[in-house]
Amino acid sequence: MATYTTNSTQITEGASLSQFFTTLVVSATVAIIEITIFVIIRKKLKRIYEPKTYLGDENQRVEPLPSTCCGWLSTLLKMPQEDLIRTSGLDAYFFARYLYMHAFFFLSSFVLVALILLPVYIVDGKGASFGKTGLDILTFGNIQPRYSSRYAAPLVLAYIFIGAYLYFLYTEMKVFVGKRQTFLRSPAYQSCGSATTILMTAIPKEYMSEAVLFRIFNQFPGGVKYIWLNRNLKDLPDKADERMKLVEELETTESAHMAVQCVAASIPLAMTPRYIDVKPANIVWSNLTLTYYEKKVRELAILAATIALIIFWAIPVSFVVNVPYDCSCPSVQTEVHKRTCPVCSLYHSSAAAMKRHKRLYSSKYLKQQQQQQQQQQQQAIIIKREKQIQVINGNDSESGEESKDDNIPQNKANIITDASLIESIFDFLASDFIEV
Repeated sequence: MATYTTNSTQITEGASLSQFFTTLVVSATVAIIEITIFVIIRKKLKRIYEPKTYLGDENQRVEPLPSTCCGWLSTLLKMPQEDLIRTSGLDAYFFARYLYMHAFFFLSSFVLVALILLPVYIVDGKGASFGKTGLDILTFGNIQPRYSSRYAAPLVLAYIFIGAYLYFLYTEMKVFVGKRQTFLRSPAYQSCGSATTILMTAIPKEYMSEAVLFRIFNQFPGGVKYIWLNRNLKDLPDKADERMKLVEELETTESAHMAVQCVAASIPLAMTPRYIDVKPANIVWSNLTLTYYEKKVRELAILAATIALIIFWAIPVSFVVNVPYDCSCPSVQTEVHKRTCPVCSLYHSSAAAMKRHKRLYSSKYLKQQQQQQQQQQQQAIIIKREKQIQVINGNDSESGEESKDDNIPQNKANIITDASLIESIFDFLASDFIEV
């Protein structure tokens, strides 16, 4: 909403379509640039964007995506659920399902709400007579008080919208539980060694012993087969590769799930967090030495940086939104701004006055003015002497009354001389003002 003040009234304008489309064009331009960069570098950086096309086990690899501009998008949208779970796991599957569900829900809700609420807000609204202009006529505040019964429309739609969203969450949670239980009971998952292996971090020194850890976790059904302690990070990558070749599958996966969900130590935050179904290729071994508090500090730092980015992003957005209405920017000034915005004319008048004031008091200008005044004074003296000589000559041939009459042209000459001097000064100042 834009507000500016004239000599007698204060005018308030709603958010206009030009502001909306300015923001929309800028956002669309940024999105197009980012998508273009992604399409260009996607085929060149396969290790980042297509690692599963040539890395990992043969049964978990996927077919390369089309190299066309938008062919990859249609392939991803048509990808079967089973293939996505097999190649990427449950986490990637449910994240993709989360995005699809929200995109469908909010898009359909927008269409439904717009078809119902926009006529309620626009028809017989307050309009310009109540200061509602621009996009403000599409808001709740445009309803006139005499049509207060229309306030029920957004209230009812809000209840319907919230209820539908809760129903969607309920159905998705049922799908999540069913898919997860089916996946955990599958023979392919139970035969995987990572399904029965726990990666444990932040172990206290008094627990850093195979005997102590064995005594704690051997109480679960099936017991513990092997315990590996990460002591030397130098040779750990080589040993991890060797272990991948020699590791044996555990008999069941129930013990691993029970152990990862139970409290293993009486010390707060000890042996947490614990992970299951972790593969050595997905572990950053250098991060295993981090304590629980160090991890929390890093998480808080990332959260603070994200919040700061969101807050400071408002600065360039607010600048872009107000670009067409910045009266101090000559590249966007129009005649409409000059007529309707008194701040614009006040700004330019002040700038011209400051520049003229600076020039008037410059040494060069003062010197020129003094020289002109001296020349004008000399000319005035010469004219005055010539008039006096004419008056004396007239006294020799005429009477005293006529000599008094002769003084009148002299006074007129002096007046004309002074007037010409003043006129020349004003002409000079006017030319200086125009130049400024």
